Amino acid sequence: MTKSIKSGIIHSNQYSLERGAAMWKKLRAYFISLAMIFLLYIASCKRKSGSGTNPVPLYGVAPAYGVPAVMLTEAEGRERIHLVFDEESVTFANDYAFTNTGPDIEFEADGYESVKKVGYEFLSQDDAADDNPVTALDTDERTGLATLYTADQVYFEVFDYTSYMGYGDKAAALGALEADVRTFIADLKSKGVLNP
Repeated sequence: MTKSIKSGIIHSNQYSLERGAAMWKKLRAYFISLAMIFLLYIASCKRKSGSGTNPVPLYGVAPAYGVPAVMLTEAEGRERIHLVFDEESVTFANDYAFTNTGPDIEFEADGYESVKKVGYEFLSQDDAADDNPVTALDTDERTGLATLYTADQVYFEVFDYTSYMGYGDKAAALGALEADVRTFIADLKSKGVLNP
């Protein structure tokens, strides 16, 4: 190679090195800026009150992305429960004012069959927000119903809507509800309340 070609290559390599160093300085400034923005974001967060250590931005919790939670309505839950019990020839009185003394229970059951003493409550999102002591089913009353069930006096099952929220679609959630209703029916048959 000639001297001029060699010097051109050396000059070209030197230019590339200078250009690379300038580019590195720009990238370094970019990453430092990015790190500063991240630190400012963390500094602008506050901790949740109470327990937990997850930072929450001052402007609120970010919206959740992905598949929305399936929520069965009161009408959907009741309809599926009635369909399954229709197969067993059980007809419920809707919105039955159920009362019991010892344990004290007073609430409006979604369905009750007084001859067989079988009832149910589909605890929907609306029911969870109900604070009327006459219509709402509170925790003590649920415990009382469980006591009566164990004593074979009254057979109530509470189907809670939150048990069916983890499903991807309504059909799957309704299928899970139906499976729970069939489990309830199987227990009633084993106790001799319903015909096997």
